Amino acid sequence: MKYALKNYGQALAEAILEDRNSQQGDVARNFMKMLGKNGDEVHAEKILREAERILRKADGIRSVVFESARPLGAAQERSLGAFSKPGDVVSRRIDPRLIAGVRVLIDDEREFDGSLKGKLDKLFAA
Repeated sequence: MKYALKNYGQALAEAILEDRNSQQGDVARNFMKMLGKNGDEVHAEKILREAERILRKADGIRSVVFESARPLGAAQERSLGAFSKPGDVVSRRIDPRLIAGVRVLIDDEREFDGSLKGKLDKLFAA
């Protein structure tokens, strides 16, 4: 990789922010050409995720991911509402490896792990 993932992500996010004002619309095409020229197009998905994270942060929007072993019921969904606020990008994932409970990721930086797998991992790590 010619440049670090964070550098690519930051550059793309800054270009998108500038493009929002000018309405040119060429950022994506030009960025992909540059990635191809540098031989880094295989990392495009990771770079886009990093740019998306930076743009969400600039706009004051958080990403909240709820992971559970099976679909959540209505009462469980309401109780998890305390982790998110209006305007957040909320997604749900099913991960049977969690066994039971729920895991909450906020902006891929903070985590609440209330899963049985997390508790077992802590128990056996000690």
